[in-house]
Amino acid sequence: MAIYDHQYGDLSYYRVFRAWGGQEHQEYIRIKRSKEAAYKKALEVDARLAKAQKAFIVQQTLLPDYHLRSNGQVRGLRRVLVKRKGRAPAEVFELRINIPWEEEIRRTTISISVHGEQKAFLLAVEKICEWYGFKVKSKLGQCLQSSLPAYTPSNLNDN
Repeated sequence: MAIYDHQYGDLSYYRVFRAWGGQEHQEYIRIKRSKEAAYKKALEVDARLAKAQKAFIVQQTLLPDYHLRSNGQVRGLRRVLVKRKGRAPAEVFELRINIPWEEEIRRTTISISVHGEQKAFLLAVEKICEWYGFKVKSKLGQCLQSSLPAYTPSNLNDN
């Protein structure tokens, strides 16, 4: 919620502010006789702007450019070697995904040693698709699946 008290000379306002897509969106609600009534109207304006902001963000998550980095890797997906005391090192795909409309960051790992490179990568992409709410067989899901070559050990050493 982005509602601020704003004073312009003798006039009092509530400023409702949100930003998305590189643009600022704001509205001013004049405080006249009832501060509570003006605040209630500001809450309504904020809810409307929040809805538009979320719609924009959801639309952005449906674009391949949102998920793919310039090096061909998927945003939030890393191939790492996990070393633990008393255990053999294990290669995993580590997912750390910040879904914009959720509060908490989602995390998991998928073992390359257990599933094999191709199957583990497919499972990681399926998890990303599930978390963002689109199908693996969609154009975007297929685009993410095609980024497997960016995770081969020879390409990772080049970076």
